[in-house]
Amino acid sequence: MPLQEADASLIALLYVDDEPDILTIGKRFLEKKGGFTVHTSENVNDAITLLSERRFDAIISDYQMPVCDGIRFMQYLRERGDETPFIIFTGKGDEEVVIRALNSGVDFYLQKEGDLRKQFAELENAIRYAVAQKRSEKALRESENRYRSLFDSMHDGYVHHQVIRNQGAKTIRYPIIEANKAFEEISGLSRDQILGKEMKEILSELEAAWDERFERAAFMHETQVFDYPHPDLERHFEVSIYSPGSTECSTLFHDITEKKKREEETKRSLRDKEILLKEIHHRVKNNMQVVSSLLMLQKENILDTTVRDLLSESQNRVYSIALVHEKLYHSGNLSRINYGEYLHNMTDYVLASQGMGEGTVSIEISAPDIFLTIETAVPLSLITNELLTNALKHAFLDGRTGSIAITLERRDQVVSYRFADDGIGFPENLDFTNTKTLGLQLVNNLVNQLLGTITMKRDSGTVFEILFPLDEEDT
Repeated sequence: MPLQEADASLIALLYVDDEPDILTIGKRFLEKKGGFTVHTSENVNDAITLLSERRFDAIISDYQMPVCDGIRFMQYLRERGDETPFIIFTGKGDEEVVIRALNSGVDFYLQKEGDLRKQFAELENAIRYAVAQKRSEKALRESENRYRSLFDSMHDGYVHHQVIRNQGAKTIRYPIIEANKAFEEISGLSRDQILGKEMKEILSELEAAWDERFERAAFMHETQVFDYPHPDLERHFEVSIYSPGSTECSTLFHDITEKKKREEETKRSLRDKEILLKEIHHRVKNNMQVVSSLLMLQKENILDTTVRDLLSESQNRVYSIALVHEKLYHSGNLSRINYGEYLHNMTDYVLASQGMGEGTVSIEISAPDIFLTIETAVPLSLITNELLTNALKHAFLDGRTGSIAITLERRDQVVSYRFADDGIGFPENLDFTNTKTLGLQLVNNLVNQLLGTITMKRDSGTVFEILFPLDEEDT
């Protein structure tokens, strides 16, 4: 049968005394003061029956009563786990009884002497103090139980250490004073086996590192974080050592096994994709070279110079694309190429394909630390091929020597591409944005593909300038 609960707003009292008049006076006084509800009993047996039926916040008992005195009554309750505050309020007894009562665990021992009103006022104060103390202890115990429950339900291993220093304030020991169940699993030891030991005694494979890390955490208050692959559990932990105070520090073991597995899977997937992407670039380059070779073979069988020139131009276009894929294939970064390096290779090839020997036309390239993605590099390479081919064919006629300068530079989030030659100049009567030649049509279309703009100046030759926005991955 569940115990009857008292009104939570009132302090429920059980008052036991073999003198009915005293019980009546005490009940009347306490209830009149307010905040109390008092149940009375003239003997211990009836009191025990009442205690089996309902809960009380405190018990007031006379000392000398028939059958059982107040101290034995209190001891009977304590033996059965009843920790209700117990106050002996008696008119009898001596110093020896007082000592025996307090040693037995009585909360207060009050004697009825003189003015009863004053004595009951003193009793009221003792009751309120004892009940408040017991409620505080209960709240603290419940809080500790909640903490322990939370502490032990943590998935992370947690250890609390005492920091023991010598007279020179140097930390010499870090004995464990608390550990949760998760750490018991990590260490393979019970809580009793863990307490009092140092971490280096439990996880000996890290012995060399523990002292230094604890010293930095406890003495310099620097949180230490490091990885710990457990050799037996096949689990990976991130260990944090931190110091909430000068005489204590804590260690947290956070299981990152799944995170490590995901990282390894991601790395493995990236490696596989890089291998696949390299293979794709390699195959595209090879296929482009096959097309270039076919164009060259076709050109050798044709006598018409106009057709041969067209095939050469197509061959150069194919090569400029193939070279991008070759650079990506050999690059450590499969998404971008060093464009300055690319331009040197590509322009050398075009010069050779046009039969330009040394000392005829020189090319100066400036593209410091410009890296472009394939989406930007391919159209810009085709533009360069067209402008270079056009300049070599039309700006330097009849063995005329000269120079070409190709410059790339960043301007915030825009790339400036400048192609300048000191040849005979672009014809005055020709609009480069509206021309029937395939090369310049291709240049204009590719500039649009880059979301850029193109301008041309006739200045001691011809200067083309293209501005286009940087792709997010271009640098």
